[in-house]
Amino acid sequence: YVHVLEISFCLALVFLSYNGTQAIMSSVIPGDLSYWALATIYATLALSSFFLSYTVVTKVSPKWAVFVGAVAYALMICANLYPRYYTLIPCSALLGFFASVLWTGQGTYVTFASQAYSKQRQKDPQSALGFFNGTFFGIVSHSCVAMHSYVSLTLKCALVLACLVVSAHAVLVLDRGATHHAEGPQGPTPRRRRRGDGQAGAAGQGIGERHVTYHTPTKKPTNLL
Repeated sequence: YVHVLEISFCLALVFLSYNGTQAIMSSVIPGDLSYWALATIYATLALSSFFLSYTVVTKVSPKWAVFVGAVAYALMICANLYPRYYTLIPCSALLGFFASVLWTGQGTYVTFASQAYSKQRQKDPQSALGFFNGTFFGIVSHSCVAMHSYVSLTLKCALVLACLVVSAHAVLVLDRGATHHAEGPQGPTPRRRRRGDGQAGAAGQGIGERHVTYHTPTKKPTNLL
């Protein structure tokens, strides 16, 4: 029973990472690449389940079949860090093949564990097999709940951060526009002069006028008589 718990929690962590990646593939990866990748996964999974998975599991032990399948899931997750056709499509094909190997190895492993458990505890083998399968899928299914909660929390945090950035940018733009409107096209608004500044300005203006004023001679009126 302990071995079933171990494989259940290990695969729960694997599918927690992979299902979260698969949930956001179509949103993060541009174009149709994510759809082709998912189609490749399930096409190779269906074909290899019919012809190759049982043969591979009989050649290697169920434990190693589960391990190799988990490595394939990890490679697919890493391929999403650099999503290109030459990275995602080959990893998707490998994942589809080794996913069938993983599930076949998992079923064989749980069956062997239930048989050993029924012989040790003197219980019905079918009841033990049902109990072990229920335990396994119950633990693995909780990874889906945790995954959706994590993705929802991540998207909410990203949305809040985007709203804060847009709001800060809007405030800066509005403040800059208000400053430009106050200055006007000819420069900043002149400072209001205090009491006493008018006399000094008038005196200064008079001094300046003596420097720039030209005295034109006045003509004497002609005597018409």
